[in-house]
Amino acid sequence: MDREKTGALIAAARKERGLTQKELAERLHISDRAVSKWERGAGFPDVSLLEPLADALGLSVISLLHGERMDADGVSDQQVRDALRIVSEEVKKKFRKLLRVVKLCMAGVLGVVLLWRGYEFMVTNGDGFDSIENPRAIGAGYENNCKDMVERGICQIEVSSENRYAILTAPEDIAHLLNTIEQIEVKGTYRDWGPDSLDHTILITASGWIPHDRFIDTDDYTFALTFPAFTAGLQGEEPLFYFRAEIDGQDAWSVLEKELDKISSGENNT
Repeated sequence: MDREKTGALIAAARKERGLTQKELAERLHISDRAVSKWERGAGFPDVSLLEPLADALGLSVISLLHGERMDADGVSDQQVRDALRIVSEEVKKKFRKLLRVVKLCMAGVLGVVLLWRGYEFMVTNGDGFDSIENPRAIGAGYENNCKDMVERGICQIEVSSENRYAILTAPEDIAHLLNTIEQIEVKGTYRDWGPDSLDHTILITASGWIPHDRFIDTDDYTFALTFPAFTAGLQGEEPLFYFRAEIDGQDAWSVLEKELDKISSGENNT
């Protein structure tokens, strides 16, 4: 099949019948761009369109296939038409089968997504906060904050609780307490903990300067740690989650209190 010859034949037959490209396209329920493409030899009509196109142009299907007017008896042309219908139907069957496969695949993907969303809902208790992964995220954030504070140069640590208040400014005392704080690990979520789990507070204040005389800011920076739990997420003013702070499996605040007692008694300097 020669596309250019067929295109020239289509154009000539269309003009003979006094049809515009748009009018021919409307009879075939296609766009006039498709007709223009055929006539330029840039494309060939779909198999399913050969029969209605031949009828619209007063041509035989055999003529369209050969790209020139041919004397074909009715029997021969009908045989070609029957063959084209069979081919067209087979193509439609394969397309429907492919469409079913695509639909099944899409249903499978949707099922996986729904299952994952269901799992995520169970893990996060429906609030979008992953109680498995977020202790790690909170821990990483805590470590990064501490590292940033150390780089700036910690100049003061303020400790406050119901029965204790202290301000550490001596470098050796700060270093001693920081050494203990660095051992803190963030553990699992404790949803039933309340504000009373934040009774003990350590405020770490660092200079606005960092080593190598690189200026950051003239203001000091303060990083707050609460015990026995860290918090994450807010609902209004109330934390949504509490993460236990531990040192070697022990409550971090209990360990910190012992170190503070050593500092106040001067034991760590001996």
